Amino acid sequence: MYKFKIGNMNCKSCLHNIEDAIKGFDPKSTIPGDVVEKTVTVQSQQDIEKIRNIIVDAGYAAEKAKEE
Repeated sequence: MYKFKIGNMNCKSCLHNIEDAIKGFDPKSTIPGDVVEKTVTVQSQQDIEKIRNIIVDAGYAAEKAKEE
């Protein structure tokens, strides 16, 4: 499971765009997100860098969120 901070995710439409991009690559993934906190948590068997690159290619700034 990977948690990303999405700097320019401002609305639910942005979250849906990110979900669609990741699901296009990994249909079995789950992607709960929080628009207020600007985070998505991706549960996937795929590599973290590949997932991050998919988010970036979809037009969003993504960095690995710090563990709490």
